[in-house]
Amino acid sequence: MRGTSNLHLPLRPQSFRRAQPGRWIYILAALPVLLSALWEWEYGAFLPYLSLLALFLVQYFYPTMFVWLILFFLYFAGSLTYLYLYFRDLFELIIDTKSGISGFAGRYDLIISTVLVALIVAIAFGLYKRRPTHYTI
Repeated sequence: MRGTSNLHLPLRPQSFRRAQPGRWIYILAALPVLLSALWEWEYGAFLPYLSLLALFLVQYFYPTMFVWLILFFLYFAGSLTYLYLYFRDLFELIIDTKSGISGFAGRYDLIISTVLVALIVAIAFGLYKRRPTHYTI
């Protein structure tokens, strides 16, 4: 190790390939995006979801910190948004039961929404726990 320095390691680009434990999380995270893409197919909004699915495939086969940051930020922001909307609608349902103005159509809609919000939050937590660790050459 004579004449070499490790000072350059923190300055390496975030696009270098990294070791990735538990790559299965990207397949699981791509499933809600794929379902959303299929639901939005008739409205012509498939292209944004297709680009997200491509990012999941890139991260699965060539894990980088940059793509992980994009995917984690999207799932984190989505989790916060869904949690806010879920609790807002739940609060409206509890407080104002006579008007029927709520985001939930009924008991089954509440159950399905609860499962989907829990899935999105669990995936965001899983993405955080399964972040790329160290560089591979």
